[in-house]
Amino acid sequence: MSVAIGKEHIDALTRYIEGLRETNSGLPSRSGKVNVAAVATACGFNREVLYQNPHCRQLLADAAKTIGLRGVEHRDDSGDADKVKLERRITNLEQQNAVLVAEVHELRRQLTLYRHIEEMLEAGKRVIL
Repeated sequence: MSVAIGKEHIDALTRYIEGLRETNSGLPSRSGKVNVAAVATACGFNREVLYQNPHCRQLLADAAKTIGLRGVEHRDDSGDADKVKLERRITNLEQQNAVLVAEVHELRRQLTLYRHIEEMLEAGKRVIL
């Protein structure tokens, strides 16, 4: 992000917060936390700006704090990547497990057949396959 664009975002957010104060309106919220999407839409930029631009994040956090809302916590997107990685691993392990269960079932079937053949041979009977 260039410095000029970052400055524009800071200015837009500052104007928005000042406008809310002048009209005695509060920040849009949901479940006691600032509604980041609504703030970003009102300011005319993507909500990621409020997570990635430290000045914007701090401005919003300060405004939220004055009215008793939780602000914007820094998001760690590596958690999402780890979750996807774990889900893939779980899927692979489930597939391997299904293959092994099928193999065990087939081996047990064969073992039952061979035990039957062995019993027939021990009894001196003829075995036709």
